Amino acid sequence: MVPWCQSPCWLNSSECHHLCWLLVDISKWPCSRPGVPADLLAKFVAEYLKPQLLAVGCADGYLRVVSEETGESLVSKHLSGGALRSVTYSPLGKSIAVGCADLCVVDAESGATILRKQFANGAVKHVSYSPCGRRLAVACVAVHIVDATSAETVGDMSMASGSALTLSYAPDGSKLAVGCDSGTLCVVDTKSNALIPRLEQHFAQSPVVSVCYTPGGESLLAGCHNGHLAVISAESGQVQRTIESSIQPLASIALSPCGSQLAACFFDAGKREPRVCHPTCKEEEDANALKLGTTVESSCSLAFSPCRRHLAMGCLDGHLRIIHARTGDIISDTNFTPPYFKYSAVQRSVAGSTAVWSVAYAPCA
Repeated sequence: MVPWCQSPCWLNSSECHHLCWLLVDISKWPCSRPGVPADLLAKFVAEYLKPQLLAVGCADGYLRVVSEETGESLVSKHLSGGALRSVTYSPLGKSIAVGCADLCVVDAESGATILRKQFANGAVKHVSYSPCGRRLAVACVAVHIVDATSAETVGDMSMASGSALTLSYAPDGSKLAVGCDSGTLCVVDTKSNALIPRLEQHFAQSPVVSVCYTPGGESLLAGCHNGHLAVISAESGQVQRTIESSIQPLASIALSPCGSQLAACFFDAGKREPRVCHPTCKEEEDANALKLGTTVESSCSLAFSPCRRHLAMGCLDGHLRIIHARTGDIISDTNFTPPYFKYSAVQRSVAGSTAVWSVAYAPCA
């Protein structure tokens, strides 16, 4: 009789793969030596083996919390008559902030509304939690800093170079990167709410649609509407590397939790490919670094799983697709398009009403 640990059922299971990745990670830890507490290892094993959850914001105004494994919607809540352009979990995963016509914060488990706040200068385009979880940065036309508990506005910043489109906090919370529709990337000191002039970048009048910091905070990555990607020093503001894509317009970029992979997806009426590259490889390696791609319908949003093995992609056709980050294989495909659209001749024209505009994985506790 074959032991269960050698059976094809176990060896081919996602649990086995998660456990193998965990052991690889543990081998790289500074504390990976005899004497590491068993309860600490058990905690990480449990986190890697439990099903991953995603927050999904759709164009029909619904926020859904979805199981990555089954595609089942565990929470479904209607928040707006318009699209949910941004969703993000709090650092501890207890709440979800949503950008739509207003700023909404809901309980991640029940979907109950915790707070709701309107802004006079327009709909919310993007929202980001500070690393400590006490503040929310909100991009409307201007940037607003909001207390995550009381909803009180504690700071307002107007972007002289255009309207804010996207936001990202540095890992230590000391800086806030802001991408604008004028093609300007601004960096704000979060203590003084003042712009840092030496870190400002301009990208040939192409809107900066997505920004993120590397896990160590040493670099800032910016993605522009024209497909231009830049890796920028977070201290000096100098561009360290650029990646040019023949595909445009760019919809979103995402960085893996360990910072070793940068993924970009593209918004287009035709079929396009999400691309994955290593953000620190040399320029002469760019062509090889961008080879991985998975052909899917036009994509709107992208997020890496905490274990970095999977990419969640929200698409214009109303599908949430889970993609293997190394092979590009589509692992699962969940359709949020209403059944009566499924075989309709006008599906392509109406599918945008259920487009998955934003996705975010729940953090590991």
